[in-house]
This record gives sequence, structure tokens and C-alpha cells, in this order.
Amino acid sequence: PLFPKQHFVLFDGQLTGIDNVISVEYGEEQGAYVAGVLAALMTTRTDVKGINRDKKVGFIGGMDIAVGRNWLQGFQQGVASVDPKIEVLYAFAGSFGDPAKGKELALAQYGQGADVVLHAAGDTGLGVIEAAAEADAFAIGSDANQDSIKPGHVLTSVMKRVDKSLYDVATMHFKGPWKGGQTFMYNVVNDGVVLTDMSVIGNKVPKDVRDKVAKAIEGIKDG
Repeated sequence: PLFPKQHFVLFDGQLTGIDNVISVEYGEEQGAYVAGVLAALMTTRTDVKGINRDKKVGFIGGMDIAVGRNWLQGFQQGVASVDPKIEVLYAFAGSFGDPAKGKELALAQYGQGADVVLHAAGDTGLGVIEAAAEADAFAIGSDANQDSIKPGHVLTSVMKRVDKSLYDVATMHFKGPWKGGQTFMYNVVNDGVVLTDMSVIGNKVPKDVRDKVAKAIEGIKDG
């Protein structure tokens, strides 16, 4: 290493075996699973404005790479755990920085009958959220709290708790012991990946749906 006395942290990646580097990764597939549970429960609730009679939900990824596939597979598994007959439409935009493409793909999925679309597409996902509002349907945000971008049209966001992981690593740096060369995984089990409290969407998400989502989270934590 060029700077062996310095401590480094690699977020959203893995570099093992170097004593002055800690890697932090996030179990996005667990958060996507819970989002799938929520989407599946909501698409059957025709009593909610914005939900149609079609049992379809959607997913928009950025690049068609391993992390995007992890999101998609977790989402599909969550949907299937509620009802395997619910169809999951999906597409990859080919970019994390193209909101116009995200909107185009999402509008196509809403047009095909999806009423809830999860994105894992970076800034491309901003177009997905815009499309949700335009279609009078729903989106699920990712990485950060995106619930207020189009209030009333974002059910929740799957958030990576970067603040939590940064605090933990900073504590290792300042107080020790430094655990260099290791990778630390943050996921639903240890509250490193969480959903928002859905306070912005309010009662558009019925209490029984919230309760079932909470139960799914507890199921993951219990193993």
C-alpha cells in the first residue's frame, strides 16, 4: 500500500486482505424482498386509489449488472411470497443517470398494468418517480429517503443506512479495535437496510398491509 499508516473505507464494494482497508457492503436483496412484499400486497388492494385490477408490479434497474440483478431477484421473491401469480415486469435503463429513460420505461410498465414500480437506478429512478405521479400510480424509492419527491406517489424507500455504517467504522478508527482487511455487511437483519416509516404516504398504505410488511421484516431477522 502507498499509505499503510492511513485507514481507508470502501463503501458498496469489497477489497479484502489489506490491513488498512475496511469494506462495507449492503444487502440490497433483503430490502428489495420487503419492497416486493409491500408491492404485492398493494397491487391487490383495489380499494386504494391508484391501484388497478391487474395483478402486476414493476422494477426498473440502472445497469444490468450483478447488483441490479440482486435487487430484481429479491423483489421477485418478495412478490412471490405473497402471491406467485402476480406478474413482475422489469427493465434495465442502461444508465444510472438518465431520468428521461427511467420515466419512459416506468410509463411503459404503468401502461401495461403495473401500479407499483420499484427502482434501483440512481438518478434514473427520479424519472420513475415522476412517471408514478403522472400515471397516478405508485413508486418505491431506493438508497435514500425519496418519499417526499412526489408526495402521495412514493409508497416507501429502501434505504441504505450509510450513516450507521459510517458511525460504526469511525468508531473503529477512533476508539478501536481497527478491523482492517474485513468486509462488513449491512442488511435488514442488522437494520443496515431499512424501509422508511411511510409517514409521507400516510393512510394510502392500509394498516393491515403495514402489519404484514413488519411481519416480513421480523421473519428475515428471525432467519
